[in-house]
This record gives sequence, structure tokens and C-alpha cells, in this order.
Amino acid sequence: MLRAIFNPHLREELNDLVTLMFQLSAQRTGLEYIRTILYYLSRATEKITRQDLQHALLQQGAEGKKLMNTIAQEFIQQGMQQGIQQGLQQGMEAMRQNIVELLHLRLGVPETTFQTQLNQVNDLADLRLLVRRAATVDNVAQFAQALAALQTAA
Repeated sequence: MLRAIFNPHLREELNDLVTLMFQLSAQRTGLEYIRTILYYLSRATEKITRQDLQHALLQQGAEGKKLMNTIAQEFIQQGMQQGIQQGLQQGMEAMRQNIVELLHLRLGVPETTFQTQLNQVNDLADLRLLVRRAATVDNVAQFAQALAALQTAA
């Protein structure tokens, strides 16, 4: 199976491979085995598309459709997790930028002054605290002290 991933004719042989996997599903752990391999195939190679995989599975009847739905659900879950993670990263980057802008507007701090240290802060609660500190400190030294305290606590 793993050798097939690197076969340039995989698309033509996909139906045979899926048929073989369904024959293996009669074994006790066969369905899980099939799901894992199909998921791996769909992620590990660009030689077949999700549509190729879907077509091959649907030719296996009701069991193929059920397995395709399971794999599709896994793709949806993975996409949602990636979206959440990407959104969190973008939100944290926006908070870092807000800190820089607050310090620049309120205290005249050059925008690059704390950029390196802020990029090392990867905790949302810490960034929220730093936004509040940037909005309320009386001078640059107070903010630098707050940032240093977070970095030593981490």
C-alpha cells in the first residue's frame, strides 16, 4: 500500500486498491485499517485527489459511502482545528501590534523597540495583560518592567 503512494499510475490502480482494502475489512480491525490508510493516502500524495478517493469509495456501495462520510468528517474537524489555531495566531499578532501602536502613540516609543520581545509572548492572557499595561503605564520603563516580569515568569 505504501509503495502505491509513489506509483505514478496510482489513479488508475486506485479502484483495485480500494477493493482489496474492503476485502481486508472482513477482519476484526479491517475497517479501522481501511480508514487509516485512506486518510493517509489522501494526505500523503498529490497523485490522487479527494474526488478520486471519493469516486473509488462510492463504487464500493453503502460501506464505501459510510467510510467516505467518516473521512470527510475527519477532514472537516481537521479544517476547523486549523482554522481555530490560525484565528488564534492572527488574534495574538493583532494584540502585539496594538501594544506597539499604543506605546508609540501614548509614549512615543519607536515601533520596533519591543517587537522582538513581544513576538516571544505566546500566551493570550499575557498579551491581554500587556495591552492593559501599554494603555496605562506612565513611562516606557514601567512597560519594560511588566514585559520582563512576564518573561521571567515563563
